[in-house]
This record gives sequence, structure tokens and C-alpha cells, in this order.
Amino acid sequence: MRRYLSTSVSEYTSHLSRIYEGPLIVRSVGEMRLLREAMEVVFSSRGRRPRVGFVPTMGALHKGHTGLLTRAQNFGCDFTVASIFVNPTQFAPHEDLSRYPRTWESDVAALKIHGCTAIFSPTASEMYPPRALFRTFVVPRGIDEGTPEGAARPGFFRGVSTVVLKLLNIVNPTDAWFGQKDGIQCIVLRGLCRDLNVPCAIHVGPTAREEDGLALSSRNVYLTPEQRAVAGSIYAALREAKAEFQTFSAGRANAGVPVNVHVGDSSGLQEEDSESRAQRAAFDSLTNAFNTDSSIVLDPSLECVRNVFMRHIERVPQFSGVEYCAFSDASTGFRISTPSHSLARNGAIMLSVVVRVGGVRLLDNIMLVGSVDDLGVYAQ
Repeated sequence: MRRYLSTSVSEYTSHLSRIYEGPLIVRSVGEMRLLREAMEVVFSSRGRRPRVGFVPTMGALHKGHTGLLTRAQNFGCDFTVASIFVNPTQFAPHEDLSRYPRTWESDVAALKIHGCTAIFSPTASEMYPPRALFRTFVVPRGIDEGTPEGAARPGFFRGVSTVVLKLLNIVNPTDAWFGQKDGIQCIVLRGLCRDLNVPCAIHVGPTAREEDGLALSSRNVYLTPEQRAVAGSIYAALREAKAEFQTFSAGRANAGVPVNVHVGDSSGLQEEDSESRAQRAAFDSLTNAFNTDSSIVLDPSLECVRNVFMRHIERVPQFSGVEYCAFSDASTGFRISTPSHSLARNGAIMLSVVVRVGGVRLLDNIMLVGSVDDLGVYAQ
């Protein structure tokens, strides 16, 4: 099943040109680049370059990961690569790096079943050479200060942005897939590729869920049976909150009250170019940064949504508390207090939450306005 390669482009090309058993397993940056070159060679006689799909993971795979791989294949990718790398730079000292689930054999088996071409699984020292004085990191501006997940985990997006840029440079995919559950991350990574001219399209797949609505996560294994039995009610609360928003918005519309005057529309504020709008959004967000939602005044429509969600969660005694319940402009991830502040395409707004269940941190979100396709995309 497992095939380790350390060879030449011609030998990689031979492997790719015939049916082989299982995904190719690549351990080093050099080998991954040889394999990527071989993909080009295989297609050189077909008059086009190959489409290469990439699904970055930290292992402990579930149906959400394999679902993204299937999306890449259905999208028309000629080759699919998954990475398995538990990235140390995105864990704070108090977080669970040492006990993060590691299930290598079952991960390889799952990727084999789903037709993955190759697994890139480097060591930490391969990605961050200890003797090379590794000191270059990608720091997305304003994310720690302005987004709910950035404020909750300072430095997390520095680690994520750095490792994803490294992986994209190594694998050189044409397309990469991420899950909606990590909504702010999707926004950050689309911005990274746009800002740094990375020739890779970032695709977002909808959150994969259990039958009761619990968002799939590698960390769900930490839940006790009692905690697992109630964890699905987080999504039920999100859906109830969204229904409240839609009802409230419909009532406003019937009363002739503007619900979401989009700043990019001619009916909104004075016209600005996209750069000016983005800079103003960043300034406003950083100026109004807050640690708890109660420190700012929410628009009545969003206040209703928050109240509905909180009441639902408070009825479940197994929940330890809500770390945050925040509304974000879907283009920047920055917190907003009123729908009209969204700079995103379609005025998109994301409601993000983190609910604590004992020592387990459960992250989830729902699009109040727009869809996952609007994440990280500014209005024109």
C-alpha cells in the first residue's frame, strides 16, 4: 500500500503513466518537486498542462477531508495530492500539539480508497530546518486584532499562512480545497493567494457534518459520550439564529427599512475603489476591536441573532460556555456590528461561534448572507 519514492523524474513519470497500487508517499521537498515535474511530463504530449488538486491536512482524516478530495476529482483534476503534516507553528504553547490525533495507517488507507495520487508527508525538520535559522513568516495584517478566531488564538494565522504558502510553493497545485468550518482561515488564504500572486485557486467546500449536525473535526475524538450526545445542538442553534435573521430582515423589508445597504452599490456610501474600501474596513475594524460581543452595540437584526443562539446554547448544561459569537464581513473576516458594513460580494456575512464543551473547543459557522463562494471576495 505504501510506496516511498526517492528517484528521478523519469521514474516518477513511469509510475504516473501506469496503474499503480495506492498513493505515492513523498517525504521530502525535493521528491515532491520531482513528482510535480513528472506530472507535467506525463501531460506534455497532450497539448496542455495537468490540473493538480491539493488538499492540505494535519491527518486524523474524516469524511470532510476525503469529501474535499472527491470535489477536486469531480472538478476535473488530473492528479490529486493530499498533505499530512501537523504544523507546529500554528499551536500555542498551551495547545494540543503533542496529543493531536495521529492516525497514519488509517489515513493512508482512506486516501487510497478515494484515489489520491500522492501523499506529501514531510517531517517538521524538513519544513522548518533547525540549523538553517528559519525566520521568515507570513503575517496577515489585522487578522489577530480584527477577526474573532484571530483574537482568540493570537499567532495562529501566522502559522497557518506560513505553512500553507510553503505547501503551495512545494506542491505547486493549480487548485486547493479547504472546508467552510474554518471560515476565517478560508478568507485569509484566499487573501494570501491574491496579495502574493500565488497561481492557485482556493476552493471552499461546505462544512461536512454528522447526522445530528456536528461539524466534523479531528478533535471530536476528545468528546465524552455524554458531550458528543449534545454537541450537534450547536448547529441547530446556528440554523435557528439564521432563521431569526431572515425573519427579522423580511420584516424590515416589508416595513420599507433598508436591511443591508451594500457599500459597493450605487445606493450605498460614496463610491470608492476596492483598495480604499478595504483599507477603511481594516481601519474601522481595528479601531473598534473588542474582546467580547457585549462591548459594542449590535444592529437590532444581529442582536436578535446573537440572543437566539445564546439562549439555545444556555439550555444545554454540558456546554461550558461560549468563547465567542461574532459576525464577520465575509471578505475580510473582520467583525462587524451591522449588515451594511459588509464589503463582501453579495453583502455576505458569516456568523462564527466557538462553544466550549469541557476542555474541547468546538468551532462552527453559518453564512447569514451569501455563500461560501463569497468568502474572501470583495464586492466589485
